[in-house]
Amino acid sequence: MKEPIRGNEDKLSDILNNTYYQAVQTQLREKNKKLDAKDAPSLQQHGQEKVAPMASKPNSSGTLSQNQGDRASIRSVEWKRNQSGDFELSSPSEWPLITAVDLSGQRVTANNPAYKIELSPRIDRFKESLSQAVVQSRSSNYFVSRFGELKAGMLIRILSLLGVSPDDLKQVQQTAIKGAISQNIQSMSEAIYSSEMTEIIQGGTKKARRALRLFKATKTQLMKQMALLGDPDYWGNRRLTQEHITQLSKILDELNQEKDILTYRLDYHYTHYGHAHLLDPDTQKKMSRVGQYIQKATQQTHRRRVELRRLEGDKTKELVALGQQLLDPNANKGYEQ
Repeated sequence: MKEPIRGNEDKLSDILNNTYYQAVQTQLREKNKKLDAKDAPSLQQHGQEKVAPMASKPNSSGTLSQNQGDRASIRSVEWKRNQSGDFELSSPSEWPLITAVDLSGQRVTANNPAYKIELSPRIDRFKESLSQAVVQSRSSNYFVSRFGELKAGMLIRILSLLGVSPDDLKQVQQTAIKGAISQNIQSMSEAIYSSEMTEIIQGGTKKARRALRLFKATKTQLMKQMALLGDPDYWGNRRLTQEHITQLSKILDELNQEKDILTYRLDYHYTHYGHAHLLDPDTQKKMSRVGQYIQKATQQTHRRRVELRRLEGDKTKELVALGQQLLDPNANKGYEQ
């Protein structure tokens, strides 16, 4: 026969009357009593804890800290056992006012509750950023120029607060403008050199025309940038023609050097082998191409010089007419009437 099912009360009674269970409960009660006896002095001390002065400790420099008697307890909550024997969180009735916290020699006092941020060592970096912002403010792109103006204004404000004089700020801006002008001139020289070299080497091919359009757009952009930098008349027709002549002269010098090297190779080969049909064919082809390039460069230089003389003649005529107009008191008589 099956054993009848007993109720929960009978099972609980068997567990509580079990010898092993009673021994475990006795050990747990003794252990809890020991823990209560150990925690009682610390709990009593916490209940009577008061703000105590901070011990004098030397800081990193060897001197005593100026804030010696300003320490507060930051312990706010703790675990306590209630009347029923369970643990629960308890907080003090009065929260202590924290006036200072010792952080390894660094302190935050009530008089100065924020850390001091030292920006003086970054003045040079701020000046460099100001130079870049000033150049950006002269950009032909509207959004870039507006952003550069905003950034420059903020940096000027920061540098002023750091003690930089207005004269120094003005000098930084002038130096940035001068550097931008030098970079503009260098970029224009490179663009003209590339356009002239492309026209000499590639001639009137489709690839050359596409590259020349790109160089032309670059030169137009550089002319606009120079106008925004404060000198709108710098890249006039006369100065651009002079720059073309300068770059053509540079190209001619490089081509003549290449021709001298190829001539030396041909002479060396002929001297050692003594037969014209044994000359290096690649060197001969290069020699022929370099000769054609030199001829084109010479023609372009001549054309640019003629154009420069015409521009100088027009300028001279304008100056002569202006001088006569200034010297002749009746020059503007017709306009006055």
